[in-house]
Amino acid sequence: MVNWVQDIMAENILGRLRLTYTVEVTPDAAIDRKTSRANTARRERLDHSRAHSISESIKRGDPIPFMVLVRKRSGNYCFVIAGGNHRDEACVIAGVKERKCYVTECNDAEFTNLCRMLNTVVGEGSGDELKIEHAADAVQSGEMNLSTAAREYCVPRSKVTYCIRQRKAHLRLQSRMSGKKISFPKEVMFAIADIQADAVFDEALVLVKTKGVSGKSCSKIIRDAIKLPTEDAQIEMIRASVREAQSEINSVVSSPKRKRFLSCISQTENCLAQLNVKALSSVDISKEDELEVRLRCKTLANILNSL
Repeated sequence: MVNWVQDIMAENILGRLRLTYTVEVTPDAAIDRKTSRANTARRERLDHSRAHSISESIKRGDPIPFMVLVRKRSGNYCFVIAGGNHRDEACVIAGVKERKCYVTECNDAEFTNLCRMLNTVVGEGSGDELKIEHAADAVQSGEMNLSTAAREYCVPRSKVTYCIRQRKAHLRLQSRMSGKKISFPKEVMFAIADIQADAVFDEALVLVKTKGVSGKSCSKIIRDAIKLPTEDAQIEMIRASVREAQSEINSVVSSPKRKRFLSCISQTENCLAQLNVKALSSVDISKEDELEVRLRCKTLANILNSL
């Protein structure tokens, strides 16, 4: 005989999910183990050493929580395990022919969520990464809203939001890159996924592959570029950044003066593209200041022409 005892945590999860249940003694032969062992709520497969350890506890008469929690369905193999696969396997090893189980009836979505929570929140639980992923799954499937999912899986709401945002960005990139491997830093992935125009996206890929441009810089350039009003301006800003980076790499001699000079040129190019300057009036230069500004522009143009 197994010394089964009440499992408060399992009852708590059932209550939180508003699932009704009964406590029943179920025959070994009525459990669908093939479907039960395919439970994907945990990343790791069944740990046989852990099951053997529990079986030894059963043989000693140690208290065993009867959180073999099963879903009832029709047919010969009418029970599928939601939580407690290791305890069930321990019973198989120990030759126990019956299980004291929590039995619930639920739909597929409820069963999926029940499996996730039983295998990540209670018992040995799991790391925050898997809990966050399961919470994001629950939100994206419509099973829970964001606040509820974060609360039930005991993870920060901001991390669930970040996970969902990352998934959506990855999907947008996959649809555009025809199945090619995506290996961008996260900040770059978020930025490039927001690009609307295909031509701008292609230029951004060139920027990403350009040596000497950090992930942080790449992300900022793309974010600044897609704020520009026209596709041509966006492309030109990204190309100017690529030219600057390539110029830095190809330069034999690097000096603070050279770097500052090239930076000034790039800033000027980016500024003109960003503001879409076509006339002084388009950048709010007043009539009173127009003459002075024109003289300054001509002086600057003469200096650059003389180089």
